[in-house]
Amino acid sequence: MILPRLPSDEQIQAFVDGQLDGRDLAAVTAYLLDHPEVACEVETLRRQNDALKQIGHEVLNEPIPERLRVVLGRPGRSGETADFRAGTGWVAARSRSWSV
Repeated sequence: MILPRLPSDEQIQAFVDGQLDGRDLAAVTAYLLDHPEVACEVETLRRQNDALKQIGHEVLNEPIPERLRVVLGRPGRSGETADFRAGTGWVAARSRSWSV
């Protein structure tokens, strides 16, 4: 009898992140069904992942405070919200100007 191989850390993280499909997803799922102690640890990782995603979520759509607009050199507009996604907005423009 061949015992299923323990999934790698990368496979476990991809499973937690919902990035596995096909054969890898089936293999990790089968392993977790056969090893409830590992499944419990993976569930803890999933809950931590979900909790981390919620940190700061409540402030994403708040208007930029006036004191920060002054620092950023941006005029205030009613209802303006921050856009801090990678590659956009002020941060990306400043990064491009800093490159040599």
